[in-house]
Amino acid sequence: MHYGLLQPLLLHGFNAAVDVRWRRFIATYSHGAGLDVTSTLSSAEKHAGMTLREPWTTGGGVGVLLIDELWVLGDVKVHHFEGEVSAQHESYETLTLGGEIGWRYFVWKGFNIAIVGRYWPNVWSSAKNGVTFKSPSGQAFVHEPAHQGASGLFANVLVGWAFGL
Repeated sequence: MHYGLLQPLLLHGFNAAVDVRWRRFIATYSHGAGLDVTSTLSSAEKHAGMTLREPWTTGGGVGVLLIDELWVLGDVKVHHFEGEVSAQHESYETLTLGGEIGWRYFVWKGFNIAIVGRYWPNVWSSAKNGVTFKSPSGQAFVHEPAHQGASGLFANVLVGWAFGL
């Protein structure tokens, strides 16, 4: 089990995951909730007073241990977004398909810290090319579907506990 530190520190939410490892094979499932991604909006969207939340994100992946505690995974995740400007409220989903490389260090017994790099580009969105909002002044603007991190690329630090089953 492990938890991402980026989510509570920067996005005011959480993400927890469970990995099952058998020999060199890894299967993982993760779920995040309550993320505030307003900080990732463009300056024009922020100026219009837009907020963007990611109430849930969920998915899983499979991978392999390369050496020691260095692994690679292929992941598929679904992300739900809710955007708001004044009284306008729109929601949409995105699907990401990408990869992860990570390494974990055992600090004490099962307690471990891992560093991961991920590339999760959007491969589909229910918003198609974007959602149209009107600023409080009445000017229309299009919010393009949000990406994870910087155009799908981001890093995280995970804190976890490994159980020997």
